[in-house]
Amino acid sequence: MRAHENPFRSSRAQKLSFRGSLSKDELLARLATLRYRGAIVGPEGSGKTTLLRELEADLSAAGLSTRFHRFDDLALLRPAERGTILMIDGAEKLPWVVHSLLALTTPRLIVTAHGPREGLPVLLQCAVHPKLMEGLVIELAGPDAAVLARARRLFVEKRGNAREVFAALYDVFAAYPRADAAHRALGTAQMRPFPFTTKSAPSGNLPDRYSQDARVPITAGEGINGRLQS
Repeated sequence: MRAHENPFRSSRAQKLSFRGSLSKDELLARLATLRYRGAIVGPEGSGKTTLLRELEADLSAAGLSTRFHRFDDLALLRPAERGTILMIDGAEKLPWVVHSLLALTTPRLIVTAHGPREGLPVLLQCAVHPKLMEGLVIELAGPDAAVLARARRLFVEKRGNAREVFAALYDVFAAYPRADAAHRALGTAQMRPFPFTTKSAPSGNLPDRYSQDARVPITAGEGINGRLQS
């Protein structure tokens, strides 16, 4: 099967949007209450980056000035213009002195991190919600019981990291000339409930052809996010 035909290709999965227990309007209202300062916290693969990017788009659409940076982008050290919301992905990787300086000198600052950050209130605590992964798999590959059964096993094996699940399913489908052949090869395993406790694994970048270390952010609050980083 060619990469552009694979239902689990990254360019397709990137179109899956963030899903959570709070609506986007509720999150934006909370941000306004917090004066656009806060941390989106949670383990790797829990939806923080996708949520941050979607909030950036929403805030920009509302006429607010934003700047988005990864933790390793030196441009984040440039002072934010008056009224601009500085958004930093992966703030837990910043040196403590850099984070402290930004927290003290940047009136509007939103970050993602693995845990609470000094000087910033928690905007949202992200957590894995394995049940919703079923919906993502169905959206990508259809309601095939065998695919879902394999996804359930992979979900446990990959410790709740949906990007690794998608990577493994990508490889399964890539081994067959057509999607229907892959469906048949997966068998007819019966569906059973998802587990509700898991740990996430480290994340990495994701090319269109998934790499072994690929990960996907999947949830926030009680939700699941499916947009993959490129």
